Amino acid sequence: MFTPKEIEIQKKKDKIEVAKLWKDLEDDATKKSDPATAKRIVAALQDYYKDMYEDIDLISWIANLYDPVTGGFYYSNSSRDNDGYLPDLESTFQAIVVLMAMGIQDEFREAKDICPEWMQKQIIKFVKERQDKNGYFYHPQWPRELTDSKPHRRGRDLTWACEILRWFGEAPTYDTPNGVRGNGLLWDGAPADDFTSSENIGVTGTKEELVSPHLKDKESFEKYLNDLYEEYKPLGPNCWYPIGNRLESEGPQIVTRDNALKARGADYSLCDIMAEWMTKAQNPKNGLWVDDDLDGEYGKSGTNALLKIGSAYNKIQRPIPKIDLCFKATIDISNGDLPILSVCSVLNPFYAMSVLRSNLHKYNADCYEEKARIESEHIKYMYEHAPEIIEITKKRIIIFKKPDGGFSYTPECSSWTSQGHPVALPDSAEGDLNATNIAAAAVIGHIFTNLNLKRIPVFTLADKMRFLNIVEENKKQSAEID
Repeated sequence: MFTPKEIEIQKKKDKIEVAKLWKDLEDDATKKSDPATAKRIVAALQDYYKDMYEDIDLISWIANLYDPVTGGFYYSNSSRDNDGYLPDLESTFQAIVVLMAMGIQDEFREAKDICPEWMQKQIIKFVKERQDKNGYFYHPQWPRELTDSKPHRRGRDLTWACEILRWFGEAPTYDTPNGVRGNGLLWDGAPADDFTSSENIGVTGTKEELVSPHLKDKESFEKYLNDLYEEYKPLGPNCWYPIGNRLESEGPQIVTRDNALKARGADYSLCDIMAEWMTKAQNPKNGLWVDDDLDGEYGKSGTNALLKIGSAYNKIQRPIPKIDLCFKATIDISNGDLPILSVCSVLNPFYAMSVLRSNLHKYNADCYEEKARIESEHIKYMYEHAPEIIEITKKRIIIFKKPDGGFSYTPECSSWTSQGHPVALPDSAEGDLNATNIAAAAVIGHIFTNLNLKRIPVFTLADKMRFLNIVEENKKQSAEID
């Protein structure tokens, strides 16, 4: 445990270090623009940090959501303080992501840098105990049938679980549908009696019969895509957001199955089928998955579908068509009269820009000159308008701040469900980890990314010391209760 005096001494050191980082940021921005522009950008960012973070204790809020009994993080205070709710994989993933993204790099570089050894072991136990021999992960607070009926929820939990285990140098017990090999060991290192490894890396599931039916072959997958459209078609132009959400969440599984089928001699590609199917629905006039009217109700939310569909292209490693139109539409929408219905309304334009940039660099490599032009125009625009963009974004996102230290999903309260699963008390005016990850960490992170600048940390070494004190004290109190 660290004493108050030790923490105060460290705070003074941190202040000097962070001031240096701001100076380095201005120097870097000057190289990419000019001194006057750089000063305006830094001033706007400093105002953003002051208004967003100085009057809340975000590190304590996150630390107190950790449950030393189960080893996971709760979604919110109401889920922690009321019966019927338990920690979940996505909240655990998001808590650690926020700490890594917002922390000073040398102290928050990896999950292992943040969590003490006893906490790492508990988190590993928490994750591995939730895996079924079919490779997926299930929570005791949610009926298995509910999770299986929500492929996007199941796919996301699969991704989070594998990533958390990777952070701590561990592997799942069983082979997973997204191609991660299990080690056959339970959380305590004991061998699993029912473990049977796949013969070939990349084979979906531990056995062929465990492959999801819609990924069996070309015909099954094409039917799945068409059925998916029919399922969400009643939503009208807004249907492409949930479609993209589903396909993105299943992307790693689709790639894994595609590789397995190719290895067996298939003359088709599930990834190509999916890319061609999505491309047919793209609007050739604006590059979005909406109608022509960018000023209309659906046009304003066009980046919502774009970021999910674009992320789906990235997951299957295919280029996004008409990417120059996508960039233009995203910038036009972000500068317009954007309806702020949730934290995602603020995040999605910037997130979509980052998705596009990633696709441009990774999967549009054949058009070097065009890629350089698009990148140059985007960066130039961002620098010219950065101070105004930062100020507008702050006004939009600050309304989600809550007195408990976190950020809520809507301006009034947090969402009580996540991907169709109950996670907190309904209508609670509180922060939650999903919204906090978006509002506190992701939005500003994407702004830095689109300016090609290194993010300034919010959490310092003194914050890490306070985080460790809180989780250690909570662990001690839970042991005394037991």
